[in-house]
Amino acid sequence: MSMNKKVIFFVIFFIFSVISSMLGLGYLVTLVLGLPFDLPSPAPIRLLGLLATAVGVFFAGWTLRYRKPSDIILSSYATVMKAVKRIDVEERVGRSESLVILGPYKYVRNPQYFGVVMLLFGLGALLSFTFLFFASLFTLLWFRFVLIPFEERELLSLFGAQYETYMKQVPAIFPSLLVWRVH
Repeated sequence: MSMNKKVIFFVIFFIFSVISSMLGLGYLVTLVLGLPFDLPSPAPIRLLGLLATAVGVFFAGWTLRYRKPSDIILSSYATVMKAVKRIDVEERVGRSESLVILGPYKYVRNPQYFGVVMLLFGLGALLSFTFLFFASLFTLLWFRFVLIPFEERELLSLFGAQYETYMKQVPAIFPSLLVWRVH
């Protein structure tokens, strides 16, 4: 599968749609529950938000040292197409990369997802916007119960026992400070 504008557009549109949906859902829940849209946040909470935002950006950026953006886009496209077209996860359609277990992947299996959740949560605390807290929660739930299970079935079929060992030793979303090695 060659990288083309259609693939890039589709992946960016899909990501934008999911994040926009989570932001909208967070806004709707805030509205329905009658919660204030902005919370009074003392300086320590805003500082925590700045730190969480920085950690989110750091993890998302760190990932790019170990996986090329083109590999991320192509594998994301292949995975989404399998889900949309109901193609068996065992098909290698568009997936040719090797298993990456270096850098942020030593600490968490999905550093990009961790980065996005931390970024949304951090911005919520930094800017004191209630709906961003809900958006970060809904994004976390989307990753944990929809996207990651599908991707992990696919990765198990691609990488077999190596990925199964990796799954047992490295957390899915929130990093562990313990470093491990695949034998």
